[in-house]
Formats: sequence, C-alpha cells, structure tokens
Amino acid sequence: MATTTTLPSGQEVHTDSEEWRAWCEAKHVCKLPDRDSRQRYINTIRRVRGDQAADDLRENVRVVWNLQKS
Repeated sequence: MATTTTLPSGQEVHTDSEEWRAWCEAKHVCKLPDRDSRQRYINTIRRVRGDQAADDLRENVRVVWNLQKS
C-alpha cells in the first residue's frame, strides 16, 4: 500500500507514483561517484527512454543537486 510523502517542491505524492519514482532516480544519479558516471547514466536513459525522459531527469538531478548543496 502506497503512502503519501511531500517532495521538496511542496507537492504531496504517493510513494508508488511516477513523480516519486522520478525524484528517487534523480537522488540516485546525484549519488553516483563522479560527473562522468552521471553523464553516462543520463545518456543511457536518453537511448532507452528518449530525449524527453533524459531532459526531465537532467532537470530533476539539477534540482536535487542544488538542494543538497544548500
């Protein structure tokens, strides 16, 4: 059963939602050891899921990265 959580944007989402999955994936990418690893991951997403998915992921990673730095 899914629970509800709040994203840093203030949006409440279920933990089985696409929004939560995307947020978790962005956090995962930020934990990769170096920039090259992060770029390879995003390039793989581009090949598998397409340009829009990779661009969305890149934007989510930027948001997570900035939140972690503050």
